[in-house]
Amino acid sequence: MYKNGNPLFPFFIKILFIYYFSIVVLLKCMVSFLGKDFFLSNIVFLFNIAFFVIIVTISLFIYIRKFTYYRHNIYINLFLFLFSYMLFSLLYNSIFGELYITNNVVLFQSKVIVYALLNILLGMHFYQELNESNASKIYIYVFVIYTLFIIWNINFERLTFQIDYISGEHQLFSDVFVVFSCFIVFFIRFKVGRLLFMTFILVVLFLIKSRATFFSFLIVYVLFIVKEIGLKNSVYLFIFFIILSLFMIVNDDSSLDRRMFGVFQGKYDSSLNERIAQFKYGIEAIKNNWFWGEYAGQIIVHKTGYESGTMGAYMHNLLSFWRQFGLLFFLIFMITYCYGLYKISLEWKNSDSFKIQFIFYVSLFLLIELLLFRSYTFPYFWFSLGLMYTHLHTVNVGKFNAKK
Repeated sequence: MYKNGNPLFPFFIKILFIYYFSIVVLLKCMVSFLGKDFFLSNIVFLFNIAFFVIIVTISLFIYIRKFTYYRHNIYINLFLFLFSYMLFSLLYNSIFGELYITNNVVLFQSKVIVYALLNILLGMHFYQELNESNASKIYIYVFVIYTLFIIWNINFERLTFQIDYISGEHQLFSDVFVVFSCFIVFFIRFKVGRLLFMTFILVVLFLIKSRATFFSFLIVYVLFIVKEIGLKNSVYLFIFFIILSLFMIVNDDSSLDRRMFGVFQGKYDSSLNERIAQFKYGIEAIKNNWFWGEYAGQIIVHKTGYESGTMGAYMHNLLSFWRQFGLLFFLIFMITYCYGLYKISLEWKNSDSFKIQFIFYVSLFLLIELLLFRSYTFPYFWFSLGLMYTHLHTVNVGKFNAKK
């Protein structure tokens, strides 16, 4: 994408990626710590606007310069359809929608579209960074800062990550931590070093106490172990982890496992109960509006049973796309993501390429989160789509040129 192009583009992408996937997370933590009215919250908002404008400008410039190269790219045309559908849904419902579609609802849904577009463009551009041999240095520095931030906030007496003042940002923080980790691990030359590094990441995620991130990454961790040392050699390690997990589940007195394993212990969990209620009413909405969906339906206040009436009361799984945008959008999005991951997995099985492994592990991790824990509002799925389909398009172009 950047070959024979403006040399400033790769520099801007590095800066934008580091800002979006690291600095903005730390800034949000600082805002939560210092208070919502602190002037830094306005700085974060302005930076996000500037970030979006810059990356869209870069993307349009490259697309216009290489129009003949991209106009037959079926993947870009598919993405344009998805975003056009989302934009049409927003405009139609803001004009002709129900009374609950207020200005606040329109603003919330607009942010979802903006962040989705931002992430897919960033994924497409960041793919080029995977070809840069010296690109790892600056990302390693950022990862070290992340790690130091974690260590600074660990209560070593209870072995827990102090997240009281982060106000829910631990989910964003932990997901970003996984993305960086999957990138950096393959710069470790020794197999034992890579295994220890990924085990360290698993322990850190446990301490951060984001269950969605931890259990999603656990599946990725298992596949990583099998890929690195083979299935036979992995059996003994898995048996050890199973025994350790059972011990922590059974141990009711441990404050460390109360949040992470409380569900398996049969304990009351308000967060889980709330998500079950959200899922219940989401399914009800899909049944009643199975083709077109119920746009921003989570804002509806139910007269009996679960009463939400807030934008955050959406379904926390893949079906949230169906509820928001209807059956057609849901099927296209689901097939697009799964097909891309399937094609990448075929290369992953027979390749030790750093690029392929990074794309596969990050995309699989995000797919697991999407299936079970995240909603249509979570933007990183689009980053993964940008990575996967930029790679697939590059491979297709290479095959086409080889036939000439």
